[in-house]
Amino acid sequence: MRKSNAEKQADILNFLNRRRLTDALASDWGEDIDGYVSAAVAISSLLNSRLLGALRRLNLPELKIDFNPLHDNPLLGAWFPQHSFYCSELYRYINPQERQLTTALCRFMSETQNRDVCRAFLCALGVDCRNFTMPDSACEVRIHPEEGNKSKRIDNLISWFENGRRRVLCLEVKFDYDLHNDLKEYEAFVDRHYPGADSCFKVISQYEVDISAYPRWKNLLWCEVLKKWERNIALLPPNAVDEDFRRYRSSLWRKIYNLQECQS
Repeated sequence: MRKSNAEKQADILNFLNRRRLTDALASDWGEDIDGYVSAAVAISSLLNSRLLGALRRLNLPELKIDFNPLHDNPLLGAWFPQHSFYCSELYRYINPQERQLTTALCRFMSETQNRDVCRAFLCALGVDCRNFTMPDSACEVRIHPEEGNKSKRIDNLISWFENGRRRVLCLEVKFDYDLHNDLKEYEAFVDRHYPGADSCFKVISQYEVDISAYPRWKNLLWCEVLKKWERNIALLPPNAVDEDFRRYRSSLWRKIYNLQECQS
């Protein structure tokens, strides 16, 4: 029996969340399920671009439209005019590697004009930061710098003061890779260098990873983080969103759904 669109949509979500295919699912969808995901995102982009153009041509400024019901799907989340997926990506002709993306995130998080977008990111990670101002530090950290290139590194270590207390967010970022890092070393580094701080630890990954050995850590999926981040940004005034940071998020969308124009 043919599957309904809703059932196929659920299959895509199951694939994105777990990267596992049952025999029945593989036989029903075929082996190239990545192609279905890419097609779904591309079609969604085309339809919504045409929809926005049609609405603009109506030239009805008094027309009040709630855009969310028009486009709220499990791949991109709620549609709004400044959604970063629909702009030109920062890394257009290369497939950016994990190190490039984490280094750029550190830089964007450190820039004053991105304060509200940074807060939106922290909220998307489930961090309570109602009185957040700006990070006093957002950087990559080598745990054992004396070991040179072999030194383990924390992808993003973000610290800030809130209500007179230091807070620290330790991020491990993964794209299409399993987790082989000893996260307890990261915990020890944070505890040693930020004693008494309110610390939290997150792994943001393209697919679920096993962190059962690390109870202080929480695993979040990029697809869910990006959807929440975009929804939070939609509530900000347009001048609070830096265009380069927006293009960076566009590259993140294409990275997690394997949509880069040039695969390295």
